[in-house]
Parts: sequence; structure tokens; C-alpha cells
Amino acid sequence: MEHSGSFISKNTIDSSLQAARARRAFAGCQDIFVDPAFEILLSLRLYQGKSLDCIDYVVHAIDLPNVNVIRWLTILQSAGLIVRDAETIRLTGRALSILEIATAP
Repeated sequence: MEHSGSFISKNTIDSSLQAARARRAFAGCQDIFVDPAFEILLSLRLYQGKSLDCIDYVVHAIDLPNVNVIRWLTILQSAGLIVRDAETIRLTGRALSILEIATAP
């Protein structure tokens, strides 16, 4: 994955991911009210460097079916937030900036 100038700690990413999952699970309506895009970006940041099999890590981290994660990866790629090729999924500089701002203290 691309690297940014500042560092987001694993604890910060974990905490943000847990908070995002909790919001999505609120009232048991996770499939209706909140999309998992931010959680996927956080998970990709957390599991960077694990090639395409990071999808399994992402699926486990955000607790959604594989097919949903694949659909959202396509959307994130269209939005210019990730780059996928035959062996990797990388966050773009734009995605990294969003995560840095969103996880700032």
C-alpha cells in the first residue's frame, strides 16, 4: 500500500474499526442504515501488505459476507480510494488522507 507522511497506530485503527462496526450494528439494522466503506478502508490499512488474501482478513474484521466486501471494493476502486491489481489491494493517497483525518485525536 502507499505510505503517507504520518503514522496511524494499529491501536487507533483497531479502535476506529470497532467504533465503526458498533455504529453499523446499532439496533440490528446494519444492512439498512450504514455502509461499510469506512470499515473496509480501516481494515485494508490494518492488513496492508497481505496481498489479495487480505480480503479474508477484511471480511473477518468487519463481519460481512465476502460478496458484500467484493462489491464495496469495486465501489471504493471507482471512487479512487483503492487500487486493485492481480496480486494486491492498495489504499490510494486520497484514502490514506481520509483515514488520517478521520482517526486524528
